[in-house]
Amino acid sequence: AGVAPGRKVLYPAMPYVSYHQITRADVDALWFWLMKQPAVEVANKPNAMNFPFNIRPAVAMWNVVNRPDPKEAEPGTDEIARGKYLVNVLGHCAECHSPRTGITFAIDRSRDLGGNVIEGAYAPPLTPEAMSQRGWTKEHLVQFFRTGLSPQGSMTFRMFPVLEHSTSRMPEE
Repeated sequence: AGVAPGRKVLYPAMPYVSYHQITRADVDALWFWLMKQPAVEVANKPNAMNFPFNIRPAVAMWNVVNRPDPKEAEPGTDEIARGKYLVNVLGHCAECHSPRTGITFAIDRSRDLGGNVIEGAYAPPLTPEAMSQRGWTKEHLVQFFRTGLSPQGSMTFRMFPVLEHSTSRMPEE
């Protein structure tokens, strides 16, 4: 859980706060899928973390204060519970679509999916109320995640890789 041999704290890879609650079955499935992919040789990049994020003990302290409970999320079997698991854990939507707290820059869970500006791009609110106000329907969402287009607009910025590598390949169910 973020600790290397010798108790060295590892720097987190986005979106580890959300993935921290992934089920064991999904971790295993992802691992098996990754092991089937062809190896790619890429040189490691040097650490480019800025102060105070370059202080490893500070990462450990941040985890104590901000990381969610380490227990697995319950994906459930009903549509609502499964949807919450897909959005909150596997989809990690809150990582961009939720405001952050001031000093620790943690996800502000009191305004979960309430919208955010991240790296200069607007990540709109994804709350049921906000989605309804903008006219989203289940059909529009399916179209958006398959094609990147909907009556409400088009995917922009960081969502293009999500479309290309993920949502456009999801099974209908």
